[in-house]
Amino acid sequence: MQTELPSLPGLYWQDVFQPRPVLPLTGVPAFLGICPQKDKKYEVNQPHVLHLWPQFQEKFGSEIPGTFLADAVRGFFENGGRDCIVIWLKDESEQALEKGLTADSVMDTADLICAPGITDKDRQAQILKHCAEMGDRFAILDAPLESNLDTLKKRAEFLKKQPGNDYGAIYGPWLKTPHREKAVPPCGHAAGVYVACDRASIPRAPANIALEGVLDVTDLSREQQTQLAQLSDIPINGIRSLRGRGVRIWGARTLSSDPQWRYVNVRRLSITIRRWIALNLADVAFEPNDFRLWVRIERELNAYLQTLWQQGHLQGATPNEAFRVRCDGETNSPEVRDRGEVITFIEFAPTIPNEFIQLRLIHGETGVAIAAS
Repeated sequence: MQTELPSLPGLYWQDVFQPRPVLPLTGVPAFLGICPQKDKKYEVNQPHVLHLWPQFQEKFGSEIPGTFLADAVRGFFENGGRDCIVIWLKDESEQALEKGLTADSVMDTADLICAPGITDKDRQAQILKHCAEMGDRFAILDAPLESNLDTLKKRAEFLKKQPGNDYGAIYGPWLKTPHREKAVPPCGHAAGVYVACDRASIPRAPANIALEGVLDVTDLSREQQTQLAQLSDIPINGIRSLRGRGVRIWGARTLSSDPQWRYVNVRRLSITIRRWIALNLADVAFEPNDFRLWVRIERELNAYLQTLWQQGHLQGATPNEAFRVRCDGETNSPEVRDRGEVITFIEFAPTIPNEFIQLRLIHGETGVAIAAS
């Protein structure tokens, strides 16, 4: 805001307001599907940005033979999704998948990658590797269609050995919906749950939320679903049909065996912090590498992390317990500055989901009492 300039030269005042930091969009999946036929409306490797399910229907129709893309996008919007990107691939080859993953709109916007129905283990490993190399997106993978406990375990064991396993999660079994006779992959529904949890007033892991537009799960009996949920050493997020509670995702684990990156919400929080830094601190490049720059970096990062703490993403009674940022002469020695680098150390304590609740049965003369341990 600027006051009206006087008619004569002299001193005048001007109010200058700094622009507010840009917050990165979260919960924007890129859906990659195999092009069903040679038709102009199915433009290969051409990103389509959608905000509503009817937009997909208008462009491509609600039932497309030979692909599960429509089912995934419908499930996404039914379960809380807001914005997504749709890309048709020429085929299921490594080259076609790579072109879809590196499309401009995906590179700029998406923080989730879904390839509904693409369950080839090598292509899934390719997606994980891509997400890890980019560092700003997370893969939601589908278990194979015809799955039993052994199949699910083998696929999870294979993927947990791949590079970038902490940048993805796998869900199964497939779902029965009222919109299609055949089973549909769960990645789109899971992506919608991610968005709903991102926008919740109290942050939480994307699990134990009833799926909308789902009747049941395929292949696994209730007993097998329970057994799958009890396999704590197998990083697969089972989907369970619970009496009186609907169909729910019963797990929030990445494919990593590293305890630091075990949970989906923890890895996605680190991705969001990285994306915020890329958006708001990119202009520090080529600034003089001295204490003024270090103070600015510390100030802006502390302000952002305190916002995350206030929102409930970080644990701790005080900000000092929740996070720590260091950018000073110690982290930036003369040798570091001579290389033209600025090094900042960031530590944060994310909230961890409560997976197991233990109850103690206390037998006494008056009967049995139940107490949480």
